[in-house]
Amino acid sequence: LMLNIRASAGSTVKLPFHLSSPFPGDSVRLILWFKDSAVKPVYSVDARDKTLNEAVHWSDTKLLDYRAYLHLNDSSGSLRIERLQIHDAGIYLCRVDHLMQPSKITTFNLTISAPPEKPTIYTSDGKEVRLKLGPYRIGQSVTVKCEVLGGMPSPEVKWWRDNILIDVISEEIYEYKVTNLLTIKNIQRSDLNSILTCQAKTSNESLPVTTSVKLDMTFGPESVHIEGLNTPMSAGQSYNIKCAAVGSKPASPV
Repeated sequence: LMLNIRASAGSTVKLPFHLSSPFPGDSVRLILWFKDSAVKPVYSVDARDKTLNEAVHWSDTKLLDYRAYLHLNDSSGSLRIERLQIHDAGIYLCRVDHLMQPSKITTFNLTISAPPEKPTIYTSDGKEVRLKLGPYRIGQSVTVKCEVLGGMPSPEVKWWRDNILIDVISEEIYEYKVTNLLTIKNIQRSDLNSILTCQAKTSNESLPVTTSVKLDMTFGPESVHIEGLNTPMSAGQSYNIKCAAVGSKPASPV
């Protein structure tokens, strides 16, 4: 029987096991914890020549870095690992040897979840984008890449545009990096100030992390007209005439 345990990176996990024996007067002689396929234990309690309360505790400090300890009472115990790290995930096997009872084996599958780093957005030529994307011209295509590092399990990386989901397919998925490429073709005036958001999320229970940029554009005026010619003009008279351009970004000099 394997017990599945889930925990988050940075938290404390408890792996419980039983110490009781059906034989009167029986006692625990040895407790051994193994990880994955290792033949050397990562934690041990040796009570072969003393009581369990007096037993010597030993842990693999290279692997557990003084973050693990064994909590024991009369009938049960638990291995507690603090400040969990990604590499703590794996299969843990607990073996309890009694004086009379055959060895008891308890197995755990420990899964560690960790949030991804904040997404980074790049242009098609590899430049990082911060806050403002562009400026672009009408008719151009916009291509941006979102890169997300870390996260366990690998995060889903999605693109949103003004709170509307537009892209859920990641092009590259590695163990610690996921990227999603977004292309918007033939942009128009209506695309100005669009908010493009890259979102990374590891599971339904986790909170997403996001990075957003605003699309900037430049374009000429939509129309040009002359103001001040509402009445016929007479020779020798002065008139105030104004030329106005509408719809340009930035404002067109006239």
